[in-house]
Amino acid sequence: MRLHSAVLAWGTLCLGASPTLVRAQAPGRLVDEGVFLLTRNGAPAGSETFRIIGVGDGTGNLRATAQQISNGQRVTSSLTIDSTGAPVAYQLNVFDGKRPVLHLQAQGRPGRLSALSSDAQRNESMREYIVTPGTTAIVDDPLVHEFYFLPLLRKSASIHVISPWSGGQQALPVSAGGMEDIVVGGKHTTAVRYTVGSGASRREFWVDAKGRMLRFESPSQQLVAVRDELPE
Repeated sequence: MRLHSAVLAWGTLCLGASPTLVRAQAPGRLVDEGVFLLTRNGAPAGSETFRIIGVGDGTGNLRATAQQISNGQRVTSSLTIDSTGAPVAYQLNVFDGKRPVLHLQAQGRPGRLSALSSDAQRNESMREYIVTPGTTAIVDDPLVHEFYFLPLLRKSASIHVISPWSGGQQALPVSAGGMEDIVVGGKHTTAVRYTVGSGASRREFWVDAKGRMLRFESPSQQLVAVRDELPE
Protein backbone atom coordinates (compact mmCIF):
# COMPACT_ATOMS: atom_id res chain seq x y z
CA MET A 1 0.00 0.00 0.00
CA ARG A 2 1.45 3.35 -0.95
CA LEU A 3 1.94 6.02 1.68
CA HIS A 4 -0.91 8.37 0.72
CA SER A 5 -3.30 5.43 0.30
CA ALA A 6 -2.30 4.21 3.75
CA VAL A 7 -3.07 7.62 5.25
CA LEU A 8 -6.53 7.66 3.72
CA ALA A 9 -7.29 4.06 4.57
CA TRP A 10 -6.27 4.51 8.19
CA GLY A 11 -8.27 7.73 8.49
CA THR A 12 -11.30 6.00 6.94
CA LEU A 13 -11.00 3.13 9.40
CA CYS A 14 -10.97 5.48 12.38
CA LEU A 15 -13.37 8.21 11.32
CA GLY A 16 -15.04 7.37 8.07
CA ALA A 17 -13.93 9.31 4.98
CA SER A 18 -12.38 12.59 6.10
CA PRO A 19 -12.67 15.50 3.60
CA THR A 20 -10.03 17.47 5.54
CA LEU A 21 -7.55 14.60 5.33
CA VAL A 22 -8.21 14.08 1.63
CA ARG A 23 -7.52 17.76 0.89
CA ALA A 24 -4.40 17.70 3.07
CA GLN A 25 -2.80 15.05 0.85
CA ALA A 26 -3.20 17.09 -2.35
CA PRO A 27 0.08 18.46 -3.78
CA GLY A 28 1.14 21.73 -2.20
CA ARG A 29 -1.28 21.36 0.71
CA LEU A 30 -0.40 21.51 4.39
CA VAL A 31 -0.50 18.05 5.98
CA ASP A 32 0.38 18.99 9.56
CA GLU A 33 2.33 21.55 11.57
CA GLY A 34 2.88 22.24 15.22
CA VAL A 35 5.23 22.60 18.16
CA PHE A 36 6.41 19.87 20.52
CA LEU A 37 7.39 20.97 24.03
CA LEU A 38 10.28 18.86 25.31
CA THR A 39 10.95 17.78 28.89
CA ARG A 40 13.76 15.65 30.39
CA ASN A 41 13.36 14.21 33.86
CA GLY A 42 10.18 16.30 34.05
CA ALA A 43 12.02 19.61 33.53
CA PRO A 44 11.57 21.87 30.45
CA ALA A 45 14.23 21.01 27.85
CA GLY A 46 13.30 22.99 24.74
CA SER A 47 10.98 22.75 21.77
CA GLU A 48 10.67 21.31 18.28
CA THR A 49 8.73 23.14 15.56
CA PHE A 50 7.77 21.16 12.45
CA ARG A 51 5.79 21.46 9.22
CA ILE A 52 4.77 18.73 6.73
CA ILE A 53 3.51 19.64 3.26
CA GLY A 54 2.85 18.09 -0.11
CA VAL A 55 5.75 19.08 -2.36
CA GLY A 56 3.41 20.22 -5.14
CA ASP A 57 5.41 18.94 -8.12
CA GLY A 58 3.02 16.17 -9.10
CA THR A 59 5.16 13.38 -7.63
CA GLY A 60 3.11 12.82 -4.48
CA ASN A 61 6.20 13.51 -2.37
CA LEU A 62 5.94 14.96 1.13
CA ARG A 63 8.44 17.29 2.79
CA ALA A 64 8.94 17.68 6.54
CA THR A 65 10.97 20.61 7.88
CA ALA A 66 11.79 21.18 11.53
CA GLN A 67 13.86 23.09 14.04
CA GLN A 68 14.65 21.75 17.50
CA ILE A 69 16.21 23.93 20.20
CA SER A 70 17.35 22.15 23.35
CA ASN A 71 20.06 22.82 25.94
CA GLY A 72 21.86 25.37 23.77
CA GLN A 73 21.86 23.11 20.72
CA ARG A 74 19.89 23.94 17.58
CA VAL A 75 19.05 21.30 14.98
CA THR A 76 17.39 22.01 11.64
CA SER A 77 16.24 19.33 9.22
CA SER A 78 14.48 18.85 5.89
CA LEU A 79 13.22 15.40 4.85
CA THR A 80 11.52 14.58 1.54
CA ILE A 81 9.87 11.18 1.08
CA ASP A 82 8.16 9.61 -1.91
CA SER A 83 4.70 8.04 -2.04
CA THR A 84 6.03 4.73 -0.62
CA GLY A 85 7.63 6.50 2.34
CA ALA A 86 11.18 6.00 1.04
CA PRO A 87 13.59 8.92 1.68
CA VAL A 88 14.32 11.00 -1.42
CA ALA A 89 16.42 13.77 0.12
CA TYR A 90 17.54 14.70 3.61
CA GLN A 91 19.46 17.57 5.15
CA LEU A 92 20.49 18.06 8.77
CA ASN A 93 22.38 20.90 10.43
CA VAL A 94 23.51 20.98 14.06
CA PHE A 95 24.65 24.15 15.84
CA ASP A 96 26.12 24.71 19.29
CA GLY A 97 24.82 28.19 19.86
CA LYS A 98 25.79 29.89 16.60
CA ARG A 99 28.74 27.58 15.92
CA PRO A 100 28.17 24.94 13.22
CA VAL A 101 28.82 21.43 14.54
CA LEU A 102 27.56 19.15 11.78
CA HIS A 103 26.22 19.40 8.25
CA LEU A 104 24.70 16.30 6.67
CA GLN A 105 23.14 15.86 3.26
CA ALA A 106 21.65 12.64 1.87
CA GLN A 107 20.25 11.75 -1.52
CA GLY A 108 18.11 8.76 -2.38
CA ARG A 109 18.18 6.60 -5.48
CA PRO A 110 16.53 3.22 -6.16
CA GLY A 111 17.50 0.89 -3.33
CA ARG A 112 20.04 3.23 -1.75
CA LEU A 113 20.50 6.38 0.31
CA SER A 114 23.90 8.10 0.12
CA ALA A 115 24.81 10.45 2.97
CA LEU A 116 27.74 12.88 3.22
CA SER A 117 28.47 14.64 6.51
CA SER A 118 31.08 17.18 7.61
CA ASP A 119 31.94 18.35 11.13
CA ALA A 120 33.21 21.66 12.49
CA GLN A 121 36.77 20.74 11.45
CA ARG A 122 35.54 19.96 7.92
CA ASN A 123 36.22 16.26 8.32
CA GLU A 124 33.98 14.43 5.87
CA SER A 125 32.33 11.04 6.13
CA MET A 126 30.24 9.18 3.56
CA ARG A 127 27.83 6.32 4.20
CA GLU A 128 25.37 4.30 2.13
CA TYR A 129 22.18 2.74 3.40
CA ILE A 130 19.86 0.13 1.92
CA VAL A 131 16.34 1.38 1.19
CA THR A 132 13.36 -0.92 0.71
CA PRO A 133 10.30 1.06 -0.46
CA GLY A 134 7.42 0.80 1.96
CA THR A 135 9.46 -0.47 4.91
CA THR A 136 12.30 2.09 5.28
CA ALA A 137 12.22 5.43 7.11
CA ILE A 138 14.61 8.05 8.46
CA VAL A 139 14.45 8.64 12.21
CA ASP A 140 17.24 10.73 13.71
CA ASP A 141 17.20 10.92 17.50
CA PRO A 142 16.61 13.25 19.25
CA LEU A 143 14.28 14.66 16.55
CA VAL A 144 10.67 13.80 17.34
CA HIS A 145 8.51 14.69 14.33
CA GLU A 146 10.08 12.06 12.04
CA PHE A 147 8.22 9.32 13.91
CA TYR A 148 5.09 10.73 12.23
CA PHE A 149 5.78 8.64 9.12
CA LEU A 150 6.24 5.20 10.72
CA PRO A 151 2.55 4.20 11.01
CA LEU A 152 2.04 5.10 7.34
CA LEU A 153 4.52 2.55 5.98
CA ARG A 154 3.60 -0.88 4.67
CA LYS A 155 2.60 -3.16 7.51
CA SER A 156 5.40 -5.71 8.01
CA ALA A 157 7.22 -7.56 10.76
CA SER A 158 9.65 -4.67 11.18
CA ILE A 159 10.61 -1.28 9.76
CA HIS A 160 14.14 -0.50 8.62
CA VAL A 161 15.12 2.70 10.42
CA ILE A 162 18.00 4.79 9.06
CA SER A 163 19.67 7.28 11.42
CA PRO A 164 22.13 9.31 9.32
CA TRP A 165 23.17 11.51 12.27
CA SER A 166 24.54 8.53 14.22
CA GLY A 167 25.34 6.52 11.10
CA GLY A 168 23.14 3.57 12.02
CA GLN A 169 20.52 1.38 10.36
CA GLN A 170 18.45 -1.25 12.11
CA ALA A 171 15.26 -3.24 11.76
CA LEU A 172 12.79 -2.40 14.54
CA PRO A 173 9.34 -3.77 15.31
CA VAL A 174 6.54 -1.21 15.26
CA SER A 175 3.28 -2.17 16.93
CA ALA A 176 0.01 -0.37 17.57
CA GLY A 177 -1.89 -0.59 20.83
CA GLY A 178 -5.39 0.54 21.65
CA MET A 179 -6.92 3.98 21.98
CA GLU A 180 -5.76 5.83 25.09
CA ASP A 181 -6.72 9.05 26.82
CA ILE A 182 -3.95 11.67 26.81
CA VAL A 183 -3.75 15.36 27.64
CA VAL A 184 -2.52 17.82 25.00
CA GLY A 185 -2.50 21.55 25.66
CA GLY A 186 -4.61 21.05 28.76
CA LYS A 187 -7.31 19.15 26.83
CA HIS A 188 -8.18 15.47 26.94
CA THR A 189 -8.23 13.52 23.69
CA THR A 190 -7.88 9.92 22.52
CA ALA A 191 -5.00 8.59 20.44
CA VAL A 192 -3.47 5.27 19.37
CA ARG A 193 -0.23 4.38 21.14
CA TYR A 194 2.58 3.01 18.93
CA THR A 195 5.68 1.26 20.24
CA VAL A 196 8.98 1.20 18.34
CA GLY A 197 11.65 -1.28 19.36
CA SER A 198 11.69 -3.14 22.66
CA GLY A 199 13.39 -3.23 26.03
CA ALA A 200 15.28 -0.24 27.37
CA SER A 201 15.58 1.36 23.92
CA ARG A 202 11.86 1.30 23.12
CA ARG A 203 10.12 4.53 22.13
CA GLU A 204 6.41 5.27 22.18
CA PHE A 205 4.25 7.82 20.43
CA TRP A 206 0.56 8.63 20.23
CA VAL A 207 -1.31 9.39 16.99
CA ASP A 208 -4.82 10.79 16.62
CA ALA A 209 -7.50 9.58 14.19
CA LYS A 210 -6.22 11.93 11.47
CA GLY A 211 -2.70 10.52 11.65
CA ARG A 212 -1.21 13.46 13.56
CA MET A 213 1.39 12.67 16.21
CA LEU A 214 0.52 14.24 19.56
CA ARG A 215 2.94 12.79 22.12
CA PHE A 216 6.32 11.02 22.18
CA GLU A 217 8.27 9.28 24.94
CA SER A 218 11.80 7.85 25.06
CA PRO A 219 12.24 6.27 28.51
CA SER A 220 15.97 5.63 28.06
CA GLN A 221 16.53 9.33 27.32
CA GLN A 222 13.96 10.37 29.94
CA LEU A 223 12.53 12.49 27.14
CA VAL A 224 8.87 13.41 26.70
CA ALA A 225 7.52 15.58 23.87
CA VAL A 226 3.92 16.83 23.80
CA ARG A 227 2.35 19.25 21.35
CA ASP A 228 1.74 22.67 22.85
CA GLU A 229 -1.88 22.63 21.73
CA LEU A 230 -4.39 20.15 20.41
CA PRO A 231 -4.63 20.44 16.60
CA GLU A 232 -8.07 21.28 15.24
